[in-house]
Amino acid sequence: MTQVFKDSKKTREKEKNSFELKKQQLCEDLAKEKLEKEKLDEKIKELEKTISEHPDILKEATTETARKAVEEFRATEGKELEEKVSDIASSTMICNIFCEHPGFNFSILGEDVVKLV
Repeated sequence: MTQVFKDSKKTREKEKNSFELKKQQLCEDLAKEKLEKEKLDEKIKELEKTISEHPDILKEATTETARKAVEEFRATEGKELEEKVSDIASSTMICNIFCEHPGFNFSILGEDVVKLV
């Protein structure tokens, strides 16, 4: 019985030590997280201070970013619209040829046209 009791006591002590190690590791991790949060809070305060000291630069940067985004959108949108118009025109011509001349050999117009037909 004493051996069982001793084994049980050793097991409990091992579990307790394991628990204490995990607890210590969690406390260390928490301390690191708090330190990182404090550093980030300091950076935020510095950035807010810089922004408040230079509102004109922030406004200029925002305006420039918005202008570039609009230009990029227009360029992309315009190109996509041109492609759609071209596709619609091609489809219309192919449809007209197919309806009016069902025996027309589309292979002379190329592989892409044959796929469309």
